[in-house]
Order: sequence, then C-alpha cells, then structure tokens
Amino acid sequence: MKKRGVFGRLVLKSLSLGKIVLAGLVPLLLSACAHLQSAQTPVVRHYHHAVVLESSADAVFNHPQDLDVAVLKGLLARLNYVGTSGLVSEPTTMAVFQPAEIERLAPALQQALHDASAKQWVRFVSFGQKQGVLFNSSRKTEGVLFFSPDNQVNIAFSFINAKRAPSETSAIYHQFATLNPLEIDASETPLVVEESGVHLKHSANGRRASMWLEADLQTFADYLMDKELSVPESSVEPTIVFPLKRGDALVKEEVTAPFTAEQQRQQQIIQKLRFFKRLFDEGLISLREYEEQKANVLMTNN
Repeated sequence: MKKRGVFGRLVLKSLSLGKIVLAGLVPLLLSACAHLQSAQTPVVRHYHHAVVLESSADAVFNHPQDLDVAVLKGLLARLNYVGTSGLVSEPTTMAVFQPAEIERLAPALQQALHDASAKQWVRFVSFGQKQGVLFNSSRKTEGVLFFSPDNQVNIAFSFINAKRAPSETSAIYHQFATLNPLEIDASETPLVVEESGVHLKHSANGRRASMWLEADLQTFADYLMDKELSVPESSVEPTIVFPLKRGDALVKEEVTAPFTAEQQRQQQIIQKLRFFKRLFDEGLISLREYEEQKANVLMTNN
C-alpha cells in the first residue's frame, strides 16, 4: 500500500506539471497565431482570387508603387511555364494565367502595390480551370509580387496550376503556403521566359531559379509597344505616281517618297490606338481603361 501511495503521488505530480506546462504554452501559441494573422493584411478576398500584404522583418522593398495596370496585364499574359498535357502527359509550354484570371487579378495586385509599405510584399492566389483531354480540372496558382530596391518587379511562384483539393472551393478562405517561394530551386512546372526585359533570377546559392522572375518594366513596356506598333514594310511609305514622257507616250512610274514628320506622327498615333484596342479585344483591359488610354493618346498628340 505504501508503494502504491508513492507511485500515485508521483503520477499526480506529473499530471500537475503537465498542466502547468500546457497552461504556459497556450498563451504562447495563441500569441504566435495572432502574430501570424496580423502579419497578413487582406487587400482582396474573392471567390476566385485573394491578395494580401505580408510583412517581412528583414526585407526592404521599393514600395509603394503606382503601376500601370495595362502593363501589368501584358506581363501576366506573357508568363508561360512547362507543364504536362494529354493522355501521355507530354511536356508542353502553357500560359500561367488564363485571360479571365488576369482580368480579375491584375487590378487587385495594382491596388496592393499602391498600399504596400517598404516592409511588405504582395502575396496572391488565383483559382482557375485547366483544360483536360475530357474534363477541366480545378487548379490554383500562388506566389508573391514585389519591387526590389533597384525598382525591378519580381514575381516568384510557390506553385503554378497545382491541383486543388475538393475542399478548396473558394479563395476567400485560402490558407497561403508557409514556404518562401524565393528559396525554390527546382520545380516540375518551371517558368519559360522569352520576353525582352524579363529574366529568371538566381537564388542565393547561385543557381538559376525556376519559379522566380525579374522584369524591368520600362524595357518590357517599350518591347510591348514596339511589338504592337511594328508597321509592315508595305505601309511604311506612301507611293506617289509621276507621269513620265517616253517618246510620244506618257508612262506612269511609281516613286517612293519618305514620310514627312507629320505623317510619321499620325502613323504613331494610329498604331498606339490599335495597340490599346487589341488589348481591349483580348480582354486584357476593361472598356473604361481602354477609353482612358485612347483619350490620353489623343490629348498627348494634339
């Protein structure tokens, strides 16, 4: 009986000690959870996408930024990656975002960059559908967006078009990944960078990152404009017809004359208007944005 009494007291002491430890840990856990929640400031939480500002104690970003949403949409529309498609899962280059995703996501990212502080980067997720052989599948793309101190825009993905769980029906309640996308060296869905002013970053160990790109937006915007404003050779210069006399007959001979400065200016206006009209037709900018850009071009060149 005496031994049982000693053993019982030891058990009671152990239980009491456990309660004390748990009592001390609970406030710490609650404090940690509260800290994690306060580190993220919601900007947009909709059914198909969510954008938050996330604090970083060590990093310094060139924020806030007023970014042209048309250029941002152009950048998102030209992001590609290598995925698999078909019954045999062949590697195929595919778009990261669908047009509907870009239309939803770009304004939210623009607003987030405007609201961000020098200690916050933008974390985002977009829910979409991936076309399959027989059926579409629910997918999600998550990453971060920020401007580095040298004013380069950076986009790093945690995953691209990853399969969503059946419970992941809305981005409103999405729990963002805890991993740092800047630390991802290799991926099954690597980015494909083929645009001027855009390149893949190198990680801290010197290896080229597969899910992190950097872009000089001015160079990229100029590239977009040059690509859209490229004029076919046949329309670069007008043709003037001069009557020339050869013997007793009048012969018409075509002579190419260069554009005057005014003609060149008018041609540039037309091409700029076509550029923004094409963005609108492809669903990359809204009607309001198209009208604003058109009015800006006409006012600037009058």
